[in-house]
Formats: sequence, structure tokens, C-alpha cells
Amino acid sequence: MPRFNPVNTQIIIAVFVAVALSIGIFQHSRLIRLSGETAFLERQLPSPGSARRGRESPLAEPSIPASQDEIDFIREQLISGLTRSLDYRLTPENRRKMLLIAARFSAREMEALLLSLHSDPRHADLPAGKAIEAMLEIFSGTAPAATLEFLQAHREIAHWDGKFSGAFYSLLRTDPSQGIRWFEEQEALGNPDIQNPELRRSFLLRFAGIDPDKMLTRALSPAFASNPDSLSRLGNSLAATLNQPSERQQFLTALRRAAHSNSPSPQLDKIRSDFISGIARELAVASFDDAQMLVESEFSPDEKLAFAAHMRHSPDFIDPEKWAAWSLKIDPAAWGEWSQRTKARANHPAIRILSNWARRDDAAAAKWLEDIPAGDLKTSMTREFISTVAEFNPDKAISYLALIPEGESKVDSIRRINEVREFYSRGAR
Repeated sequence: MPRFNPVNTQIIIAVFVAVALSIGIFQHSRLIRLSGETAFLERQLPSPGSARRGRESPLAEPSIPASQDEIDFIREQLISGLTRSLDYRLTPENRRKMLLIAARFSAREMEALLLSLHSDPRHADLPAGKAIEAMLEIFSGTAPAATLEFLQAHREIAHWDGKFSGAFYSLLRTDPSQGIRWFEEQEALGNPDIQNPELRRSFLLRFAGIDPDKMLTRALSPAFASNPDSLSRLGNSLAATLNQPSERQQFLTALRRAAHSNSPSPQLDKIRSDFISGIARELAVASFDDAQMLVESEFSPDEKLAFAAHMRHSPDFIDPEKWAAWSLKIDPAAWGEWSQRTKARANHPAIRILSNWARRDDAAAAKWLEDIPAGDLKTSMTREFISTVAEFNPDKAISYLALIPEGESKVDSIRRINEVREFYSRGAR
């Protein structure tokens, strides 16, 4: 029996599902059995990417080429599954065997499989493109580099762009270093297929997690500057991708180094501003200590204010008391100047943060509010706090009126409570 190279366990699990959905050979109940097989595969397979290390090129031939018998075996699984549908039984052993073989396929062996599929008399009974569709579903996940090479020789395949991009995304996901090398090789060759903005953005996103300094150098290079759509929404996408505190710290540090080593760059400024706005809400629901350290160490004064403007909307603070205390350090005059200059026209962040806190735990928010030094900011915070409580419990809001000093603000708060009570009263009639 041929010896099969191991592949990434996560790839196998994903392809199990893809095969089931694409060629229709499993019923829902059979999918449940896959979880039991996963444990078996995890015991046999090494760490991700180990099956493909040591090649001179991302598209080098596998060390153990697939035999004709193995090509015929996969053809049989594809054709049988497509023609017999739910009556076909693919055993767990055959399923494992098919995926392990597929992971070793080269583009040349995929060509041989395609010819074998076309020569099978049963192929004529299948809808146009069905077999190739099922074939690419398997190989895009198990042998993405070979799939890319195969696709570049078969542009006649329907929906070619999506399949090509999908194979590249799979390569980046399963072996980021290999995916980056492949992209750079193709760029050096002048391959026009890598000009797709989404594909180029995916390359930058994955590169940022490996070497953010080099990624920024590439993003600001003439090759990317000539395709500005590649940088569109890049900062926001990076905020969603780099979701670990260490990754965010490294990227912000890289941004700072890039700003110091380059002439002023609108592209770099846009990436940075979008990244900071993108992580604002994420930081609000992260560990306060981690988030606060990042903000204080890497954000400029204006960026801290921009961060506060974004994060104040979050209703899910892990530690609202600490965030409320942090927001009190923002000078109201500085906030007013920044808000006017940027046309943000927003109330001080402490007001909104306290209001969100009140919706979750008004008693705790009120207790904290009592200890805040008197002043215009506290009055504004208290008025908003009472208005928020009145929305869900106007009678309870009355008990908090003692927190607000006599004057116009207190009159406004009483008026607001009465308006809500009247609204509820009309609804009850």
C-alpha cells in the first residue's frame, strides 16, 4: 500500500464538510460521524504545514507522486458520488484515503485526473461542469498550490476567478509563508491574475500577521500604490484579522516605525486611522489592562480621542467602571476642540459610557457617579444617566434625582421622567 503523507487536520475537517455539501453523497446523519473520525486523524497527523515543508518552490512536485491507481481511485469516488448520490456509501476509510491522496497531487496529476474523468462513460450523464466542480472543491482545500497551477492552465472552467481566488485564500490559510512566497513569485513574473484587489488585500492581511514591517513596505510600494483598491478598507480588515493583543501591539509599533522612516504618506495615515477605528469596539470588550496599555503606549493624543469617540458606543464593556474612570481623564476642553475640528459633534465619552453602564447595572453606575467631583461634566453625566434609567423604569429614575443639583438640569430631568411616565400611561390605556 502506498505511504501517504499527513496533512493539516483542520484542512481535512473542512474538506469533509465541503465534499458532503458539494457532491451530495452524505446525509445529515452521516456528517455526525465525522466528529468521531477527527480524533483518529489528530493522532496520525502532525502540526499544520509539515507535509509541505522543504520544497524549493510553493509549486514544486510532491515527494511521493500519486500513482495511476490513486488517480483512478479518486475518479471513482467522484463519479460514483455524483451519479449515485445518497445511495452511495463512502466508507470512513475511503474518505480518509481520498483526502490524504489528494493532498499529494501536483498540477500534472490533476490534469491526469481530469482526463480520466472525461474518459469515463458515466461522465457524459453528469451536468456540465459538475465533476470538475467537485474535483476542485477537494483539491482547493488539500492541495491549494497545485490547484492554482492547474487553474492557470484551465481558464475555460466556469467561474474561474472565484475558484482561483478561493485556492489562493486556502493556501494563505493553511500555509501563510508558502502563500506569500507564491504571491511574490507570481508578482515577479508579472502574472496579471494577482491584480485582483481582494486577492491582493488577502495577501497583505496574512503578511501582516507574519512580518508587519515588511507588509507595510509592500503596501506602500509602487506596485500596490498603482492599484489603490488593494488598500481600500485595509486598516479595517487588519483590525478584524489581528485580534490578539500581541498582534495589535506589533502592528501599531510597525506603523510607528514606518511613519518615522518614510516621507508623509496619505496611504499610511489612512491604514492607521482605519485600524484604530476598527479596533475601538474590540478593545472595549477586551481586557481593560491590555487595552489601556495599548492605547496609552501607542496612540497619539488625537488618536486617543478618536478611539474614545468610537468605543463609547459599545454596550458590552467588560469593566465599565474602569472605562468610565479612564474617560474622565479626557479634558472636556480638549474633547470639545477635537470634536469641533473633526466635526464629530459628540458629547464627552464619559456621558455615553455611563449611559451604557446604566442599562446593565444602574445601581452600580449610580454609586460610582456619587463619588465624581461636582462640575459641569458630572451634571451632564447625571442628566443623561437619569434619562437612560427613565427609559426602562421612570419610577426608579425619580430616586436618582437627588444626584443632580437644583437648577435647569434638574428641571429637565423631571420633565423627561414625566414624559416617559405619560408615554407608558397612554400605552396602558
